[in-house]
Amino acid sequence: MSPLPLYALLCVLAVSSCCVGRAQGKAVVDDVTEKEKLGQEREEFSDREREYNDYTTLNRPCPDEDVIAPCRCIVIHGDDYSMVIDCSDVESEDQLAKIMSSSFPFNTFNTFHISKNNNLKVLRRGSLGNATFQRFFITYSSLEVIETEALAGSYKTVTEMTFEHNEIEEFPWGELSSFTNLKILSLYDNVILSFPPLISDTLERLYLSHNPFGSVPVSAFKGAPALIMIDLNSIEMPDIVPGTYSDLPALEGLWLGYNQLHHVPEGALEIVSTSTSVHLNLVNNSISSVAVNAFSGLTSNTTITLRSNQLQFVEEEVWRPLLEKGVVSLDLEDNPLICGCDIAWVILNSTFLNLISKRTTCSDGEYLVDLDPIIFKEYC
Repeated sequence: MSPLPLYALLCVLAVSSCCVGRAQGKAVVDDVTEKEKLGQEREEFSDREREYNDYTTLNRPCPDEDVIAPCRCIVIHGDDYSMVIDCSDVESEDQLAKIMSSSFPFNTFNTFHISKNNNLKVLRRGSLGNATFQRFFITYSSLEVIETEALAGSYKTVTEMTFEHNEIEEFPWGELSSFTNLKILSLYDNVILSFPPLISDTLERLYLSHNPFGSVPVSAFKGAPALIMIDLNSIEMPDIVPGTYSDLPALEGLWLGYNQLHHVPEGALEIVSTSTSVHLNLVNNSISSVAVNAFSGLTSNTTITLRSNQLQFVEEEVWRPLLEKGVVSLDLEDNPLICGCDIAWVILNSTFLNLISKRTTCSDGEYLVDLDPIIFKEYC
């Protein structure tokens, strides 16, 4: 069996889980800033590859190969010795439990990794033995259930849990508060049917897109005040409940794209964040109307992306209060804008016009920036 490619190992050791999941999966990163971040991360991975171009499966600190087969342990030499245990070839739950219950010379691992495994359906309580981990990556597999206390050995050590592209229906949500250093949680592309209770003082990045749980309750994030990034793309969300996202002082990104939204009601996105920049992404819905004060509390450099929706008008009473503050920019590309007198207030004000995406067009394809102000001054 050929060794795990070094690039894959570097991915699982990276701070972000983008390399393992979202960069290869179905989620679409819609804004340039996020694309730039992904590009920077890939460059960092390349730098790591050059730095760690010598890696081996030494017996120490890893367990003996014969003891853990078909799992494999890899040591990456850097500032410290990071142990990654890869159990992608495990054949059953019983086999995994037997391997991990063995006596290891050292039980402190960096990463537990499984990819493209169709044998493991349940991650059982006690199946990871006495080992502790900083990161879990189980991706592109057939995992359905993570039992209560299956990850308990890493309550104090784990910082990232990525369980993407599986068939997970059951996850120990009630234990989140026990993971006292958890920063990143991704269950992207699973089959979670109802929105889970979230209680965590440390969780910063949450990726739940491509799960069919639909509605998000108003209390969804009240117990996770440290959240910086929330990805709820493609969850079949029918509406936004006002107040749901109002108690997140560190919020920088909220993705609600590719859902079933038709209207953004008053108070829907009251964002009171101390972050220096905020991105609210509602791309690829069916939004045809936005209420006055639908977006409120914005005090930072905020981008509101409403690209690829069904907006026909840019109502002055809705958008002027936001644009006048000078803290909001709008992406209205790919909307059937009529571009009549309703938009004159924008066309006749170069400051406002500069705050709307340059590629925004009217329904006939003409760019807003190319519209003649004289026509609007004369007829509106």
